[in-house]
Amino acid sequence: MTNVLIDEDDADIRNLLGDQLQDQGCIVKKADNGAVALKRAAEQTLDIIFVDVNMPAMGGFFF
Repeated sequence: MTNVLIDEDDADIRNLLGDQLQDQGCIVKKADNGAVALKRAAEQTLDIIFVDVNMPAMGGFFF
């Protein structure tokens, strides 16, 4: 199983990507901002992280 984190502030995009990845057998965790994503990344081993570069407060350039 591939462990994936999606860091995206737009709920529709976050859920669409998450659903597609789950359909492919991935274990998906989601975050709606950079601070939450950093916390989730520290808590578990991830294989890939999808990060929205342009988000309020902490975007992908700071991750």
